[in-house]
Amino acid sequence: MQSHPQETKELMTNSLFELGNHTWSHGNLAVLHGEEMQQQVLKTQRIYDEFRDELAAQNYHPIPEMRTVRFPYGRCNSKSLEFLRQQQLLAIQWDVVTADPSPKQTAKGIINIVKKQVKPGSIIIAHANGRGHGTAGALEELIPWLKRQGYEFVTVSELLQEAQEVKAVDTCYELVPGDNVKYDRLFKQK
Repeated sequence: MQSHPQETKELMTNSLFELGNHTWSHGNLAVLHGEEMQQQVLKTQRIYDEFRDELAAQNYHPIPEMRTVRFPYGRCNSKSLEFLRQQQLLAIQWDVVTADPSPKQTAKGIINIVKKQVKPGSIIIAHANGRGHGTAGALEELIPWLKRQGYEFVTVSELLQEAQEVKAVDTCYELVPGDNVKYDRLFKQK
């Protein structure tokens, strides 16, 4: 948002996109505490709201509030979950991991993962920020394939509105509880 404000605003005004909070500097909310943890979320919310106000003044309507958060590394703890609840923000996980941050990942590898794991209601995690190795190539094949399978692309908010069941859990993980604790050692315990 800070380094690409114009692109951020373009996405905010595009009805095909919904921006969610992913923290200010990709902070691991399982090891950050207190003010430091809170500011990871609140600074992002504040900048989004400033952009939203600016766009509203330019007669862009409606631009929704940012109500969702995806935890970096899929890591959280009870305090970060409680903080999100207090802020009336929804913690969103995923169920298909493309593994595209790995420089070894390929478009074919991503395609195979998605085709094997996708199901109605899936949220697929992939990256478009330079960390998505193979993602662009994979999407060229996956988007038409998913459409042929009858899948529709919706925002997370639309998915939640249509969901017959939403799971609320008290821990965060990539695919199963505990599988992402390895990311904690990337951060100094406080």
